[in-house]
Amino acid sequence: GKACQRLCSPMSCCFAQEEMFNCYDEQTVKCEEFRACQNFFLGNNSPQEETGGDEAVSLESEMERICSVDGIAEDGGEACQRVCSPQSCCFASDERFNCWDEQPMLCKEFEVCKNLYSSAESKQSDILKSDLEIVSHACEMNYESDPQQCKTLCEEAKCCFSNDADSSCQGMASYCAEFAPCKVVFDETLQPSPESQITPKVNITKACNSLDKTTCEMLCEDAKCCFATDAIDSCKGMKSFCFEHSPCSIIFSN
Repeated sequence: GKACQRLCSPMSCCFAQEEMFNCYDEQTVKCEEFRACQNFFLGNNSPQEETGGDEAVSLESEMERICSVDGIAEDGGEACQRVCSPQSCCFASDERFNCWDEQPMLCKEFEVCKNLYSSAESKQSDILKSDLEIVSHACEMNYESDPQQCKTLCEEAKCCFSNDADSSCQGMASYCAEFAPCKVVFDETLQPSPESQITPKVNITKACNSLDKTTCEMLCEDAKCCFATDAIDSCKGMKSFCFEHSPCSIIFSN
Protein backbone atom coordinates (compact mmCIF):
# COMPACT_ATOMS: atom_id res chain seq x y z
CA GLY A 1 0.00 0.00 0.00
CA LYS A 2 0.92 3.69 0.08
CA ALA A 3 2.25 3.50 3.63
CA CYS A 4 4.52 0.60 2.70
CA GLN A 5 5.83 2.46 -0.33
CA ARG A 6 6.52 5.62 1.67
CA LEU A 7 8.27 3.66 4.39
CA CYS A 8 10.46 1.65 2.08
CA SER A 9 11.27 3.91 -0.86
CA PRO A 10 14.06 5.89 0.90
CA MET A 11 16.14 2.70 1.08
CA SER A 12 15.08 0.97 -2.13
CA CYS A 13 18.74 0.67 -3.16
CA CYS A 14 19.19 -1.96 -0.42
CA PHE A 15 17.11 -4.36 -2.50
CA ALA A 16 18.19 -3.44 -6.03
CA GLN A 17 18.68 -6.56 -8.17
CA GLU A 18 21.41 -4.93 -10.26
CA GLU A 19 24.68 -4.97 -8.32
CA MET A 20 25.74 -1.56 -9.61
CA PHE A 21 22.65 0.03 -8.03
CA ASN A 22 22.67 -1.98 -4.79
CA CYS A 23 23.85 -0.08 -1.70
CA TYR A 24 23.63 -2.85 0.90
CA ASP A 25 27.39 -3.17 1.37
CA GLU A 26 27.84 0.59 1.82
CA GLN A 27 24.83 1.08 4.10
CA THR A 28 24.47 -2.26 5.85
CA VAL A 29 23.23 -0.88 9.16
CA LYS A 30 20.49 1.23 7.58
CA CYS A 31 19.52 -1.55 5.20
CA GLU A 32 19.11 -3.95 8.11
CA GLU A 33 16.73 -1.51 9.77
CA PHE A 34 14.61 -1.71 6.62
CA ARG A 35 14.88 -5.48 6.20
CA ALA A 36 11.09 -5.84 6.49
CA CYS A 37 10.83 -3.99 3.18
CA GLN A 38 12.29 -6.90 1.24
CA ASN A 39 8.79 -8.34 0.77
CA PHE A 40 7.72 -5.08 -0.84
CA PHE A 41 10.61 -4.98 -3.32
CA LEU A 42 11.03 -8.70 -3.91
CA GLY A 43 7.36 -9.60 -3.74
CA ASN A 44 7.17 -9.94 -7.51
CA ASN A 45 8.90 -13.30 -7.15
CA SER A 46 5.89 -14.66 -5.29
CA PRO A 47 2.14 -14.43 -5.76
CA GLN A 48 0.87 -11.18 -4.25
CA GLU A 49 -1.75 -12.92 -2.18
CA GLU A 50 0.94 -15.00 -0.50
CA THR A 51 3.16 -12.08 0.50
CA GLY A 52 0.80 -9.12 0.87
CA GLY A 53 -0.50 -9.98 4.32
CA ASP A 54 2.89 -10.92 5.75
CA GLU A 55 4.40 -7.79 4.26
CA ALA A 56 1.85 -5.53 5.95
CA VAL A 57 2.19 -7.26 9.31
CA SER A 58 5.98 -7.29 9.12
CA LEU A 59 6.23 -3.61 8.25
CA GLU A 60 3.69 -2.62 10.86
CA SER A 61 5.54 -4.58 13.53
CA GLU A 62 8.89 -3.09 12.52
CA MET A 63 7.46 0.41 12.56
CA GLU A 64 5.90 -0.14 15.98
CA ARG A 65 9.24 -1.42 17.25
CA ILE A 66 11.44 1.44 16.09
CA CYS A 67 8.85 4.09 16.96
CA SER A 68 8.02 2.74 20.40
CA VAL A 69 9.18 4.77 23.39
CA ASP A 70 11.99 2.25 23.94
CA GLY A 71 12.92 2.20 20.25
CA ILE A 72 13.19 5.98 20.12
CA ALA A 73 15.30 6.01 23.28
CA GLU A 74 17.59 3.35 21.82
CA ASP A 75 18.87 5.41 18.88
CA GLY A 76 17.58 8.88 19.61
CA GLY A 77 14.70 8.40 17.18
CA GLU A 78 16.86 8.21 14.05
CA ALA A 79 15.23 5.10 12.57
CA CYS A 80 11.74 6.27 13.47
CA GLN A 81 12.43 9.68 11.96
CA ARG A 82 13.41 8.12 8.62
CA VAL A 83 10.09 6.32 8.26
CA CYS A 84 7.90 9.05 9.75
CA SER A 85 9.23 12.18 8.05
CA PRO A 86 7.06 11.81 4.90
CA GLN A 87 3.95 12.29 7.07
CA SER A 88 5.25 14.65 9.74
CA CYS A 89 2.46 17.09 8.89
CA CYS A 90 -0.01 14.65 10.47
CA PHE A 91 1.37 15.62 13.87
CA ALA A 92 1.88 19.38 13.50
CA SER A 93 0.68 21.04 16.70
CA ASP A 94 -0.53 24.10 14.79
CA GLU A 95 -3.87 23.22 13.17
CA ARG A 96 -3.14 25.43 10.16
CA PHE A 97 -0.26 23.19 9.15
CA ASN A 98 -1.73 19.86 10.23
CA CYS A 99 -2.77 17.56 7.36
CA TRP A 100 -4.63 14.87 9.35
CA ASP A 101 -8.06 16.02 8.14
CA GLU A 102 -6.85 16.08 4.54
CA GLN A 103 -5.19 12.65 4.67
CA PRO A 104 -6.93 10.76 7.50
CA MET A 105 -6.34 7.24 6.16
CA LEU A 106 -2.65 7.79 5.48
CA CYS A 107 -2.10 9.58 8.79
CA LYS A 108 -3.81 6.72 10.60
CA GLU A 109 -1.28 4.30 9.11
CA PHE A 110 1.50 6.47 10.59
CA GLU A 111 -0.20 6.91 13.96
CA VAL A 112 2.66 5.25 15.85
CA CYS A 113 4.84 8.21 14.79
CA LYS A 114 3.09 10.34 17.40
CA ASN A 115 5.58 8.95 19.92
CA LEU A 116 8.40 10.64 18.01
CA TYR A 117 6.74 14.01 17.58
CA SER A 118 5.29 14.23 21.09
CA SER A 119 8.79 13.46 22.39
CA ALA A 120 10.33 16.19 20.23
CA GLU A 121 7.64 18.66 21.26
CA SER A 122 8.20 17.86 24.92
CA LYS A 123 11.94 18.33 24.47
CA GLN A 124 11.35 21.66 22.84
CA SER A 125 8.94 22.88 25.54
CA ASP A 126 11.57 22.19 28.18
CA ILE A 127 13.66 25.05 26.84
CA LEU A 128 12.47 28.07 28.78
CA LYS A 129 12.70 31.63 27.55
CA SER A 130 15.40 32.35 30.12
CA ASP A 131 17.47 29.47 28.73
CA LEU A 132 17.22 30.92 25.22
CA GLU A 133 18.40 34.27 26.47
CA ILE A 134 21.35 32.60 28.19
CA VAL A 135 22.37 30.80 24.97
CA SER A 136 21.96 33.99 22.98
CA HIS A 137 24.01 36.00 25.44
CA ALA A 138 26.76 33.39 25.75
CA CYS A 139 27.15 32.81 22.01
CA GLU A 140 26.61 36.33 20.71
CA MET A 141 27.82 38.72 23.37
CA ASN A 142 30.39 36.77 25.38
CA TYR A 143 31.75 34.23 22.90
CA GLU A 144 35.10 35.92 22.34
CA SER A 145 35.80 36.35 26.06
CA ASP A 146 34.36 33.00 27.25
CA PRO A 147 33.74 30.56 24.36
CA GLN A 148 33.53 27.54 26.66
CA GLN A 149 30.22 28.67 28.17
CA CYS A 150 28.63 28.82 24.73
CA LYS A 151 30.12 25.45 23.74
CA THR A 152 28.77 23.78 26.88
CA LEU A 153 25.27 25.18 26.41
CA CYS A 154 25.22 24.16 22.74
CA GLU A 155 26.47 20.59 23.10
CA GLU A 156 22.98 19.07 23.22
CA ALA A 157 22.10 20.76 19.92
CA LYS A 158 25.16 19.52 18.05
CA CYS A 159 23.06 17.37 15.71
CA CYS A 160 21.24 20.49 14.48
CA PHE A 161 24.41 21.58 12.71
CA SER A 162 25.32 18.22 11.20
CA ASN A 163 25.46 17.89 7.42
CA ASP A 164 24.47 14.25 7.76
CA ALA A 165 21.07 13.69 6.17
CA ASP A 166 20.37 11.13 8.86
CA SER A 167 21.05 13.48 11.76
CA SER A 168 18.94 12.69 14.82
CA CYS A 169 17.66 16.27 14.73
CA GLN A 170 16.02 15.89 11.31
CA GLY A 171 12.39 16.96 11.57
CA MET A 172 13.05 19.12 14.66
CA ALA A 173 13.34 22.46 12.90
CA SER A 174 11.61 24.38 15.67
CA TYR A 175 13.86 22.87 18.33
CA CYS A 176 17.00 23.59 16.30
CA ALA A 177 15.89 27.13 15.49
CA GLU A 178 16.07 27.92 19.19
CA PHE A 179 19.78 27.05 19.11
CA ALA A 180 20.68 29.07 16.01
CA PRO A 181 23.19 31.22 17.96
CA CYS A 182 25.17 28.01 18.52
CA LYS A 183 26.33 27.99 14.92
CA VAL A 184 29.31 30.07 16.00
CA VAL A 185 30.50 26.98 17.89
CA PHE A 186 30.23 24.60 14.97
CA ASP A 187 31.50 27.02 12.33
CA GLU A 188 34.47 28.88 13.78
CA THR A 189 34.75 30.98 10.61
CA LEU A 190 31.60 32.88 11.52
CA GLN A 191 31.85 36.12 13.45
CA PRO A 192 29.06 36.41 16.03
CA SER A 193 26.84 39.42 15.64
CA PRO A 194 23.33 40.04 16.98
CA GLU A 195 21.94 40.66 13.49
CA SER A 196 23.30 37.50 11.89
CA GLN A 197 23.16 35.09 14.81
CA ILE A 198 19.73 35.56 16.33
CA THR A 199 17.41 32.81 15.18
CA PRO A 200 14.60 33.91 12.84
CA LYS A 201 12.03 32.29 15.12
CA VAL A 202 13.28 34.10 18.20
CA ASN A 203 13.34 37.38 16.24
CA ILE A 204 9.86 36.86 14.89
CA THR A 205 8.40 35.78 18.21
CA LYS A 206 9.96 38.68 20.11
CA ALA A 207 9.12 41.28 17.47
CA CYS A 208 5.55 40.18 16.86
CA ASN A 209 4.66 39.45 20.48
CA SER A 210 6.10 42.77 21.66
CA LEU A 211 4.04 44.57 19.03
CA ASP A 212 7.16 45.90 17.31
CA LYS A 213 5.11 46.23 14.14
CA THR A 214 7.84 47.53 11.85
CA THR A 215 10.30 44.72 12.66
CA CYS A 216 7.54 42.12 12.72
CA GLU A 217 6.34 43.11 9.24
CA MET A 218 9.89 43.06 7.88
CA LEU A 219 10.62 39.57 9.26
CA CYS A 220 7.27 38.23 8.11
CA GLU A 221 7.29 39.59 4.56
CA ASP A 222 8.48 36.30 3.02
CA ALA A 223 5.74 34.37 4.83
CA LYS A 224 2.84 36.43 3.56
CA CYS A 225 1.62 33.57 1.40
CA CYS A 226 1.23 31.34 4.48
CA PHE A 227 -1.74 33.43 5.52
CA ALA A 228 -3.24 34.18 2.09
CA THR A 229 -6.85 33.17 1.52
CA ASP A 230 -6.33 33.03 -2.24
CA ALA A 231 -5.25 29.47 -3.15
CA ILE A 232 -3.02 30.84 -5.92
CA ASP A 233 -0.96 32.78 -3.39
CA SER A 234 -0.84 30.06 -0.74
CA CYS A 235 2.38 28.40 0.41
CA LYS A 236 1.28 24.87 -0.41
CA GLY A 237 3.98 22.33 0.28
CA MET A 238 5.78 24.70 2.68
CA LYS A 239 4.27 23.56 5.96
CA SER A 240 7.54 23.60 7.88
CA PHE A 241 8.39 27.11 6.67
CA CYS A 242 4.94 28.40 7.56
CA PHE A 243 5.06 26.70 10.94
CA GLU A 244 8.29 28.56 11.76
CA HIS A 245 6.59 31.82 10.80
CA SER A 246 3.37 31.19 12.73
CA PRO A 247 3.95 34.24 15.02
CA CYS A 248 3.37 36.37 11.92
CA SER A 249 -0.35 35.64 12.14
CA ILE A 250 -0.70 38.69 14.38
CA ILE A 251 -0.15 41.04 11.43
CA PHE A 252 -1.88 39.04 8.69
CA SER A 253 -5.04 38.19 10.61
CA ASN A 254 -6.24 41.76 10.52
